[in-house]
Amino acid sequence: MLKKFNLRNRMLVSILLATFFSFAFTVCYIKSKTATMAEADAMEKSAEIVHRYSGLLKSEMENALDISRTVAQTFETFLDSGQVPERPVLNRLLRHILEGHPGFMGIWTYWEPNALDNRDTEFASAPGHDAAGRYLPWLNRVSGEIRLMSFGDRSAEGAEDEYLRAKEVGREAVFNPALHTADGKTTLFTTLTVPVRHNGVVKGVVGIDMDLSFLSRLIRDGRPFETGYLAALSNDGTMFSHPKKEAVGKNVSDFEEDRQIITAIRQGKEYILHKTALATGAKSFQIFTPFSVGDTGTPWSLCIVVPHDKITEQARQMGKIIIGIGCFSLFMLMIIIIFTARSVVEPVSRVVERLSTGAEQVASASDRISSSSQQLMKNASEQAGIADRISQTFRHIMGMIRKNGESAKLMQDSRFEAINAIRAANRSMSATREAMDMIRSKGGEIENIVRTIDEIAFQTNLLALNAGIEAARAGQAGAGFAVVAEEVRSLALRSAEAARTTQLLVEKTVKEIQNGAQLVEKTQAAFRLAVENNKKVAKFIDEIARNSFGQTQGVEQVNQDIEDIDRVISRNIANGEASAAASDELSTQAEQVNDAAHHLLGIVEGHSVRNGDTTPLQIVIQG
Repeated sequence: MLKKFNLRNRMLVSILLATFFSFAFTVCYIKSKTATMAEADAMEKSAEIVHRYSGLLKSEMENALDISRTVAQTFETFLDSGQVPERPVLNRLLRHILEGHPGFMGIWTYWEPNALDNRDTEFASAPGHDAAGRYLPWLNRVSGEIRLMSFGDRSAEGAEDEYLRAKEVGREAVFNPALHTADGKTTLFTTLTVPVRHNGVVKGVVGIDMDLSFLSRLIRDGRPFETGYLAALSNDGTMFSHPKKEAVGKNVSDFEEDRQIITAIRQGKEYILHKTALATGAKSFQIFTPFSVGDTGTPWSLCIVVPHDKITEQARQMGKIIIGIGCFSLFMLMIIIIFTARSVVEPVSRVVERLSTGAEQVASASDRISSSSQQLMKNASEQAGIADRISQTFRHIMGMIRKNGESAKLMQDSRFEAINAIRAANRSMSATREAMDMIRSKGGEIENIVRTIDEIAFQTNLLALNAGIEAARAGQAGAGFAVVAEEVRSLALRSAEAARTTQLLVEKTVKEIQNGAQLVEKTQAAFRLAVENNKKVAKFIDEIARNSFGQTQGVEQVNQDIEDIDRVISRNIANGEASAAASDELSTQAEQVNDAAHHLLGIVEGHSVRNGDTTPLQIVIQG
């Protein structure tokens, strides 16, 4: 259908349709997202309201429990000390507490027989006592004035049963709401109790009765989202605060078939409903939030009811605003597209006129390109021949460099063998020097031995002289001894002469050994010098080897570059041939561009186009 329109109308219709669907999707998405966010925000605000008002209820109830706990601890202190005040004094204490707390309907204490002060018989049938004299005071303001009554008058259900339940719990407790009727007035109340213990045994119970209408007034002004409301429930589901008076004192199960509400309240869990509100009849969110009182272990619940239409009101308003903005934007966009299309179509018309002129210029340029391509192919062929000759020369140089590297490697191996031989000879010379040092050391020891022999010969000679003198003195009797002494003296002289000769030989030998050691040391120095020179030669050889390797790599890289140049030249030749072919094709395309220009002009102006007229345009687009 769009083929019947000119280019401007085609642009207008296409863009408006795309924009309309985009805006429609955006509006739907934003409305959905806004509704989700509004619901989450309402839930968050509702939770804040519930926690605030449940905090008020909890504070008042825990205050009553704290007072009960304080009174119970006071009684325990009296029992532990053994000094219990007079019962009228205790009554005044309880009265004083009740006077200071208008939200309390009454305060009481219930004791086992003779458990307080063992004086029950003295108070038989007295106010605040039973017939046996048990201390059972119940101070209350049921009739408007504070009166002292017996606990047995407190409930038609039986005070004894309630006390037994409190005693059985054995710890702090909050009881479900109950009704008390006096003087024609019915009061819904709850009781918070704390046991009184002595030596680990429960002796009595202290309790405070709270008027639940007082607690109801604390949350009566709570109007979440203007038309919502709050309702308070006990652990068993009894509603003690509700905008609908008929519901107060009734159990939530009387109005709700969902039994999970009672289960959630008793287990102290949050519970959410989506249904019609009891007080307003409107579809609402109902959130039951638990709160605990002290250590009683029996959570109560506060329910907030939020109208569904109030939660979604902001989302609906936002949706209307977005739709208005979308419609206005579409209108403005249509105006912009009309002017834009006009500004686009007119330049296209001028471009079409220039296409014909350009086609002629392209044809002329294609002829020049063809001539240049032929010259490029000729130059590329000459460059290919030169590159091939350079490549051969570099391959020859690279072979020579490789041979130099191999020769340097052989020299390096020979140098390693030579330096190993020199090091071995150096080690042998070191061993020779050590042996000479050992011989020189032994020569010193031989000199010491020879000196010892010389000294022995000297002493022997002296002894022989002394023996000769003694033999001469003895005359003929010592003639034989004189001959022996002479022989001994002769041997001593010969031994001394031999020792001196040996000493001279040893000294000469030691001197020769010292000379040999000096020669060995000089030889070692020469070997060390040879090793150092060999290292320098090795360094030069290594450098030659590295340079040869580097030259080889460099020549290989140059050879690779020349081969790359050769490939580039080959590609240039191929490109030249392709350019020549393309120039011929370009001439043909120039004619087709001229035909396509006339065809495009027909599209811009909205003229009908025959099926056979589309070929030139298709060829141009494909090209």
